[in-house]
Amino acid sequence: MLIEDAERVAEKINELERKREIAKSIKGYQTRAEKLETPSNLLKIYSAAITEFQKLGIVVDLKDCSPTAHMLKAHVIQIESDFETEPQNILESDEKLRHQFWELLEVNKFPNTVKSALLKAWRQYVDKLIPTRKTDLLDTLALVPALKSDAYQIHQLYDEVNQRRQRLPQTSSDFERLQTIRKKLAELWQRFGGDVIPEEVLKFLRSASSQNGARLVQLTPTVQDWLKEHNLEQSVRLVF
Repeated sequence: MLIEDAERVAEKINELERKREIAKSIKGYQTRAEKLETPSNLLKIYSAAITEFQKLGIVVDLKDCSPTAHMLKAHVIQIESDFETEPQNILESDEKLRHQFWELLEVNKFPNTVKSALLKAWRQYVDKLIPTRKTDLLDTLALVPALKSDAYQIHQLYDEVNQRRQRLPQTSSDFERLQTIRKKLAELWQRFGGDVIPEEVLKFLRSASSQNGARLVQLTPTVQDWLKEHNLEQSVRLVF
C-alpha cells in the first residue's frame, strides 16, 4: 500500500513537472512571437511603401539593407526547418542566432534601416516635386495688403509640405495631396506673375511698405506695368 501511494505521488509530481515545462515553453514561444510582431508589422508597412514608390518611379536605394536582408532570410529558413523538427529549438539561446537574428529585430535595427532608405527617397521626391520656398520674396509680398492673403496661403502650404516631408506616406491619398499642393502653389504664384519678380518691383514694394515710403523715381515703367497687371494701381498712394 505504501509503495503504491508513493508511486502515485511520484507520478503526480512528474506530471506537474511536465506541465511546468510545457507552461515554460509556451511562455517562451509567446516571448519570441512578441519580439517578432513589431518588426514584422513594420516590414509589412515598408514593403507596401516600396511597392507604391516603384509605381511612381521613386527610386529607393536599398544597398545598405541587402546584406542584412539576405542574412535574416537565411536564418528564417533555418529557424523554420528547426522548428518543424523540434519546436523547442526556437527557444535556444544560440550565441550566433541571438546576435545575428533576434537582436537585429528586437531593437528594430533592420526595419529602421529600411525606413531610413524610404525616408531619403521620399524627401528627394518631395523636394523635386515642390519648388523651393522663397521666404524673402513671400515676406515682401505679404507687406502689400492686397497680396497678404495669397502670400500667407503659400506659406501655409509650404508648412504642410514640410510636415509631410518628415514622415512616410501611409496611403495613396498622401501622394494625391502632394500633387494638389503643387497645383495650388502654381496657381497662387501665377497671381503674382510667377515666383520670379523683377528686383526693382521688389525694392519698390519693400520701400512702399516701409515707414519712409518709396521714392517717385522707384515707380519705374516696369513697376507700373507690374502693379497694373496685378490690379494694384489703386493700392498705391504717393504722399509728401
